[in-house]
Amino acid sequence: MTSSTQPIMAISIATGTRGLLQLGLSISDLALVINQGKNFGNFVRAGQNDDDLFDVLDEDREAVLKRGGLVDAHEMEKRWPMMDFVHHGVKKRAKIVQSLQSQSSVPEPNHRRKKKDTQDGVDSFTWVMVAITSALDECLPSYEIQELLIRVFVEVLNRDDDIALALRVHIRKNIESWRSFGCAREIAFSIKKEMRKSLLNGVLDQSSIRAVPQLNEAETEDTKNMLVWLLRGDPTVFSAMSPITFSIAQAWEKVKLDLCTDGNPIHESQACVSYRAETGFSWELASMAIPTPRGLGSRPLQISWPHNKPESMIDALGVGRALEGAMYQAWERGKRAADSLKLVGEADEPYDHTKEVYYSLRVPDNDRINRRYGSHIGMLADQAIPADTEKTHDVLEWILTGEPLESSRWLNNHVAQDYLLKVDNMDVVREPQYNSVYFKYQAFVFGFYYELLRQLLSFDLVETTAFFHAIWGTHSTTFLAMCTQLGRCLRRD
Repeated sequence: MTSSTQPIMAISIATGTRGLLQLGLSISDLALVINQGKNFGNFVRAGQNDDDLFDVLDEDREAVLKRGGLVDAHEMEKRWPMMDFVHHGVKKRAKIVQSLQSQSSVPEPNHRRKKKDTQDGVDSFTWVMVAITSALDECLPSYEIQELLIRVFVEVLNRDDDIALALRVHIRKNIESWRSFGCAREIAFSIKKEMRKSLLNGVLDQSSIRAVPQLNEAETEDTKNMLVWLLRGDPTVFSAMSPITFSIAQAWEKVKLDLCTDGNPIHESQACVSYRAETGFSWELASMAIPTPRGLGSRPLQISWPHNKPESMIDALGVGRALEGAMYQAWERGKRAADSLKLVGEADEPYDHTKEVYYSLRVPDNDRINRRYGSHIGMLADQAIPADTEKTHDVLEWILTGEPLESSRWLNNHVAQDYLLKVDNMDVVREPQYNSVYFKYQAFVFGFYYELLRQLLSFDLVETTAFFHAIWGTHSTTFLAMCTQLGRCLRRD
C-alpha cells in the first residue's frame, strides 16, 4: 500500500527504456516490465505490440487508420510528455524531454516499420487507439470494449477471410497496452474529464462530477458506427444519435485529435461530428418551429433504442441496479397486461371517403375483474389504462407494495392528465422518497402501450439493427402524458 507521504519523483528523463532506468528501475525490473508487456500489454510495449498485431493481420497501419492527419504523433508527444506510474509503492512522475532511441540494442525481427515513429516508438495509429480506448473505458466494461473493437476492425478492413478469431486472440494485449499508455501519459484522465463536462453541458465542478452511464445496445451501435466512420475516413459529417457518443468526439477534440464538433471545420478534410441535443427528432424537422417537448428541455442521457427492445432505455436512467431491476419487472408486467387486449378497426356504415376509421378496445371476458381491490387502485388505473382488468390492477398493487404510505395519493396527483399536460420537466418537484413508485409506474405504463400499439405497426421493412429516436427520459412527462391521453380516450369511447 502506498502512503500519502511517500515521495513522488519528478525529473526529466529520456524516452523509452532508458528513461525508466533513470527513474530508478533496475535491469531486472525492466526485464520483468518488458516481459509482462509482451504477454499482457503495458505502456512500455504499446508501439511494439501494435507491430505484432499488424504482423498477425498481414496489414499496414493505413489499412485500419485510413483517415490521414487525424493526429500528429510528434505534437501529441509534446502535449502529453509526462510519464506517471507507481513502482514499488512509490509514484514515479517525470517529463520526457530527449529524443533517444527507445528500442533495445538488439532489434526484434519481422516487425512492420511502415509507420512514422515518434521518439517513444509510438505512431499516429497508437495515439488514436489510446484515445479510443480511454473514452470507451468510461462507458463500457473491458470485455465489451474488446468485442466492439473487433467489430470495428473487421468492418474497416472489409476482408473476406475470418480475421475476427485472430483479433480475439491478439487484440486483448493491445487494448491493455493502449489503456496503460493512456493512464501513464495522463491523456486518459483528460478524455474522461472532458466527456463528463460535455454531458453536463460544459460545466464541471466537484459537486457535479458523476459517472458516465454505461452504453446500452443502441448507443453501443452508434459508437461503433462513429469509430468505423472515423477510422475509414468517410468524408460525410457523422450525426451522433447518443449524447455519450458525442461527448466522446468532443473529448477527442479537446485532446487535439483533428475533429470538429461545433459545425465550423477549420479545413476542408476535417472530420466533423454533429449532435442535436434538444429532442432526438429527425434533422429534417430542425428548421420547423416545433416547441421542445415536455421533460426534454435538458440534454437527455439517452435518445435512442433498438426497435425490438425499447425497455433498454431503462439502462440510461442511472437509477441504480435495484430500481432498474424493478423497472424491468414493471415493464414486463405491463406487456403481459396488454397482451390479451385487442385494438379492432371499425367505421360507421355506410362507409365512404368522408368517414374515418377508428379503433376500439376489445377485452376478453376472462380478463375482467373478479375480485375486490382498494379504491386507490381503481383511481390509479383510471389515469392511464384504457380498461380495468385483473392484470392491470395486480400490477398497480405490486407497484405500491413496500412503498411509503402516501405513495398512492402522491402518485395519483402526479400522473393525472391535467398535471402531466401543464408541467415541464424543469418544474417537477423532486421528492426522492417517491422515485421508486414513480419510475415503476412509468415503466409499467410504457411497457403496456409499447405492447398494445405493436398491433398497429409493421416492422417488416425495418432493418434488424435499426434503432429509433426516443422522447422520454428521467422525470420526463412527455410520453407519459401521451399514454395517459390515449388511455382516457379509449376508456371514454
